[in-house]
Amino acid sequence: MSNPVTWNDIQNLGIDGKTDAEIASILQAVTRDAIAPQAARTFLREQELWMQTKTGMSGAIEDATIPAPMEPLFDKFWSAIYGGGADKLGTNAATYAVDFHTGVSGLVALGAMTADQATAWYDLGGGRPWVATVEADVTALRAANTAQAAIDDAKRDKSGVVTDAADKASDTVQADPVNATAQQSIDAFTTHINANWPS
Repeated sequence: MSNPVTWNDIQNLGIDGKTDAEIASILQAVTRDAIAPQAARTFLREQELWMQTKTGMSGAIEDATIPAPMEPLFDKFWSAIYGGGADKLGTNAATYAVDFHTGVSGLVALGAMTADQATAWYDLGGGRPWVATVEADVTALRAANTAQAAIDDAKRDKSGVVTDAADKASDTVQADPVNATAQQSIDAFTTHINANWPS
């Protein structure tokens, strides 16, 4: 991966509960930043892809024969880009990134947008930092995160045992502050450690 994703990135996107394949698909689609509608309109107009005219919409996207199942998706795009309902297009969020990516990929497949134009579209949002991520990358990240969590749990367990042992040593002294010796305190600490140290 050219820009390695971390498990923290995945958690920040709120997709850590999805399958590894779903996560990889989303990571391939998200942009670094959300695309601003004004930047999108300017780009689409300058590339003669989709623009408002006095008589309505025109351009390569408008002229393309959009398959019926994709029409609702392009209605959402029009609303977000031209309808004034969005401050940002959310191309950096899991919820919307896949929809936009599906739409852009569909336009390239239809010949309404070139691959270079698709890349330039994503560049409006700072590019796709994890475009090269595959399912195996996510599987490895998940395994590493699980292993690290186990290590952290073990450290917490051991820390808790040490704290409890220190309490036992302190209790020994407090139970008989006049006669308790340093050795008795150390013995109480050591006995607790030996009996409770996680394997």
